[in-house]
Amino acid sequence: EPESLFYLIGDNALVRLEQMFDVMEAMDGEFPGLPESWYWHGNEPGLHIPWLFAVMGERELGNQWITWLMENRYAAAPTALAGNDDGGTLSAWYIFASMGFYPMAGTTRYVVGQSIWDRVDIPATGISIAKDGSDSSVWVDGEEWDNGYLNHGSFQTLRFGSPE
Repeated sequence: EPESLFYLIGDNALVRLEQMFDVMEAMDGEFPGLPESWYWHGNEPGLHIPWLFAVMGERELGNQWITWLMENRYAAAPTALAGNDDGGTLSAWYIFASMGFYPMAGTTRYVVGQSIWDRVDIPATGISIAKDGSDSSVWVDGEEWDNGYLNHGSFQTLRFGSPE
C-alpha cells in the first residue's frame, strides 16, 4: 500500500513527490525520445505515481500534474505518447484520468481525481460520472466525499462540483 511507503519516507514524502514532478517539468523536452530521469510517463509500472498526491490528501495538487500529463504527454500524432502503448496501457491511463478516477493496482480501490467530461456513463458497471462547475468538491452517491479513495463496487454515481 502507498501509505506504508509514505510512512517509511516520513514527513518528506509529499516534498519528494513534488520534487519529482517539478524536475520532470523543468527538464521537459531536453532529451526528446529518451526516458525522463525522474518520472517517466512511459514507464507503465509508475503510472499511478501522480495519483499518490490524492492518497496523501492533496487531490488538487495531483489534479494539476495529471492535467499537465494529459496536455503534454498525449496528442493526436504518430509520436504522441510518452512510450510504447503496450496493450493500450497508456491509453487506458488517459481514459481513466479523463473520467476522474484511477484504479490502484493490486487493490479494489480507485483514486479520485477530476473529470474533463460533463457526463460519462459506464453501462457495464452502472457507474455514472458528472461534472457541474468546479471540481473542488466530490460527491459519491449524493454524499460529499473527502477521502482519496473509492472502493470498487461501492458506488454508482460520482459527481464533481455540485451534488445534483
